[in-house]
Amino acid sequence: MSNPRKLVPSYLKHKQSGRACAVWTDQTGVRHHKLLPGEYESAESRAGYAKLVAECAASPAATATPPNVITVNEVLLAYLVHAQQHYRTEDGSESDEIRHLKTVCRYARELYGTTPAIQFGPLALKAVRQKFVDNNWSRKTVNARVERVRRIFKWAVAEELIRPTVY
Repeated sequence: MSNPRKLVPSYLKHKQSGRACAVWTDQTGVRHHKLLPGEYESAESRAGYAKLVAECAASPAATATPPNVITVNEVLLAYLVHAQQHYRTEDGSESDEIRHLKTVCRYARELYGTTPAIQFGPLALKAVRQKFVDNNWSRKTVNARVERVRRIFKWAVAEELIRPTVY
């Protein structure tokens, strides 16, 4: 049995430099190591650690990968995790929006899943839209699904997963 993932960063001493560092594993299983400002146990390093913990608590996906290397798959996965908590009915069950988002993510993943999210631009969105059109969906359905793709990338910008120029 494997150890559970530690989503909260650990405050440690970096042996080579004597500085403080933080180590944690994100939701996708990737282990991260970040040097903090200042010496170990200094006020500066404790403040940097507190900031990192707050960022992880606010958005675990935001600290997962630097914005320039995150793929479209990682953006889609992070949004689905967020959406499953956000889109709930009054009784606590998932709303129909989750089903629609999974459909949109499947098509975007098929075309652009492994490409860096920074390369997903207007032409990529047009290609995904064309896949929707090729399925003989109505204009209203196609427009709603394109808007969902745009919403996913807008959310990713707000969570600082990608740069604003992508949106």
